[in-house]
Amino acid sequence: MESNGSGLSLAVANDQSFHVAVSKRTASDRSTIIYKKVRINWDFWGYGDPNDPDNWGLDYIIDFNVSKGGSYPMNIEPSISNVGGYDPIISWTAGVWTGQQLSYTVASVRAGSQGGQSWGTIQTYSQYPNEIIWTVNNSVYSQQQTVIIWSAGSPPASKWVSRSGASYSAPQSLSHAGAQIHICPGSSIQNMYAMVFNPPVFTRATTDFSQMPPPDQDLLAKPGAKFDLSYGRSGVIYKDSLEFIFHFGDVVVEDSVIGFIPVPDTTVFSSTSQLNQGLISEDFLLQPNSSFHLETRYEVLNRKAVHSALTDSDRIAFKIELMDALNNTVVSLIDSVTYHKRNLKKQKKNNFQINCSAISPGRYYLRMNLSVTGDAEFTLVNHTRIESPALAGKHTGQTSGKAGIAVNSYNLFQNYPNPFNPATTIAFSLPEDVAVNLQIYDITGRKVRTLADHPFPAGVHRLIWDGQNDSENQVSSGIYIYRIQAGNYSATRKMALLR
Repeated sequence: MESNGSGLSLAVANDQSFHVAVSKRTASDRSTIIYKKVRINWDFWGYGDPNDPDNWGLDYIIDFNVSKGGSYPMNIEPSISNVGGYDPIISWTAGVWTGQQLSYTVASVRAGSQGGQSWGTIQTYSQYPNEIIWTVNNSVYSQQQTVIIWSAGSPPASKWVSRSGASYSAPQSLSHAGAQIHICPGSSIQNMYAMVFNPPVFTRATTDFSQMPPPDQDLLAKPGAKFDLSYGRSGVIYKDSLEFIFHFGDVVVEDSVIGFIPVPDTTVFSSTSQLNQGLISEDFLLQPNSSFHLETRYEVLNRKAVHSALTDSDRIAFKIELMDALNNTVVSLIDSVTYHKRNLKKQKKNNFQINCSAISPGRYYLRMNLSVTGDAEFTLVNHTRIESPALAGKHTGQTSGKAGIAVNSYNLFQNYPNPFNPATTIAFSLPEDVAVNLQIYDITGRKVRTLADHPFPAGVHRLIWDGQNDSENQVSSGIYIYRIQAGNYSATRKMALLR
């Protein structure tokens, strides 16, 4: 197994196989994280004692580039663990090689499903202006729960998130900080703990990973000092070894940071139409006197491969649009670019302060719309950035669930698009914090999928249905019914799936 990068990690699965993650250097300024699922072939030679390791061989069952589409050219020091006894999850440090050191670093996370056969979205966490120096994860062997920890800066500060199912908690501070950390597994997330190494001493952290703060509670870096979060989302299109990255984020309306609609991290995208369904912000209220800021960025990685990857007719286009949330119509085009063989700008970053003086008061959202000619592959990347208050400006650390949204009644909106294939967005509004159960049924009344069954804050929320049932199998064409129960409110609507 070749490794000329930095780092190798291994986890044992319950099907007599091994999950392996390795960093592989592909150029002086590029490296990738490769996942391999390996099974020992006990009868490799066909003779001799099977208990003798000299007679064993290795079968490589799966080989996948996990960092492909992750928005960063240099990916090192992977950490892998086994989720629920079967599925792999990998965290690693990613960044840009500036000639002497790794800079602009993030902690990246990607989870596999179906025993490592399928890989969904990528999560990244950065700690501006500090560089990430360590990333590690470990999981509950019998449940779909994982803890990811990273350290940044000098002296280091350590943060953590937990993953349950296919969603992530907000970042929190570890009770003790260190340059290197090990997470000890447990029979449940309550029994997991971290060992922090500050040479020459190991210290056991006192953090209880099962304790989650309320969504609107300030996150504490240390007593009396909060840190702020901002969010971004990228759509990544790759053709052969060319990687096109389109990003928007740092959306601030008045004093509120706006997030993005939830997308399960196991979601796999097979087309731009499906990817576009996940490139949508949460709703927010705009008025003629509103302050409204956002950032966009687009770039191409590995541009030297353009002649082999693109034909003269290939086009890769990106645009950011402001949308009316009530009727899903385009209000304004904010930014756009079209890449082709003779136009491969290395990078462009735009900061927009939108003039809202001519806008009608109401609810709006942002969406990214991508298109591509020819064959391509696709990835969605979620970005969470942690900033100090001095650098955050108007970023107040509020989550987007209540970010500037004025909602006076319950409502279940018609899904969009409808009919749809392969995915559609279902939106609903809540005038108060309440537990929501949103389920999908076929025309016979049989339950197909539970999209939500947990508390939501007041506001407008959007969920994506990818046309799969609870067993992650694609359902057939037909009429489906979606039903919401939120407190005493209930409503039902129909939608059509056309394969």
